[in-house]
Amino acid sequence: MRTLFLGTASGKPSKYRNVTSIAVIMEDMNYILIDCGEATQHQILKSELKLSKLDSIYITHLHGDHIFGLHGLLCTLNEIRNTPLKIYGPVGLSNYINFVRRNITNYTLIVKEYQNDYDYHNDYVIKQKNYDYHINYCEVSHSRDVMCYAYKITKTRSIPTINIKLFEPVIDKHRVSIEAFGFKPAEKIISELKKNGLVKIPLIDDNSNLELELKLSDFYNKEDDISMIIALDNYNCDKMIREFGSCNILVHESTYACLSSMTSSEITTTTNLAISHGHSTNLMAFDNALKLGASKLILTHFSNRYDPDEEQHQKIIDGCLTNRKSNIVTYKIEIYCAYDFADFI
Repeated sequence: MRTLFLGTASGKPSKYRNVTSIAVIMEDMNYILIDCGEATQHQILKSELKLSKLDSIYITHLHGDHIFGLHGLLCTLNEIRNTPLKIYGPVGLSNYINFVRRNITNYTLIVKEYQNDYDYHNDYVIKQKNYDYHINYCEVSHSRDVMCYAYKITKTRSIPTINIKLFEPVIDKHRVSIEAFGFKPAEKIISELKKNGLVKIPLIDDNSNLELELKLSDFYNKEDDISMIIALDNYNCDKMIREFGSCNILVHESTYACLSSMTSSEITTTTNLAISHGHSTNLMAFDNALKLGASKLILTHFSNRYDPDEEQHQKIIDGCLTNRKSNIVTYKIEIYCAYDFADFI
């Protein structure tokens, strides 16, 4: 699952960071957007993404740095799109978009507002070739004036592939019976098995009058699901952790940073400042990654007080390890700082 960061700043853009938007890239470079801050369409045009490949948009909350790019993007899409576009997000999103609806004449715009704090039903499934992408949402605590949601995206294989190495011994052992049943050469039975999922063949090569029962599921290549949680603006996501349970990758805001050079008192002050503004630190993000059992943590949504350079990023990463070294041995989390156009796989 590829993640391309189109904007990594909090609040307002800077010379080096645009405001928040994240593209999750699926098969054949189709993608979804998580948030659409100001100038998101400009960032798309500067990237390898194509506007025509946009599948759907998911909004975390209705603060300007996460939605001010919607109006321009939706109007531009009117020139190239003729298939419906779905946008998901909090109550109030439809009213915000109504301003430009009259300009959208070539495609249907479908806005779905969440009516509860958690999706229990996997209603949002995007089918892409051999894979399904399941998208769930859950409320996180950010600000009293808006509802804010995190997203969990789970990639599952919907059309499994057959492990030929598992199948070959069966074919070799029962080749006479398989070919006598009409599959010549015997390998042609694989197509029938893919089509029906189950094939039964009388055994004539061992004089037992038994049937050979072949189940497609017995020969699947095992492929684990991959899940990613995107938790942007929040100072508390305990509900999300409880409902989502776990993930492989956690993308988490880090508006404020606790650095390894700070004293315990300075870390406490920085943490309290972040919480008072409805945001998180890198340490808070790291603790959430531990709770979710994530193997990779990607930090984003940085205050412009933090320069987007390698040295500053390393300080933020090192700060995650402050007073957490015993946990690192157990969990071995890879930690990264996102920058505009950073591409993670």
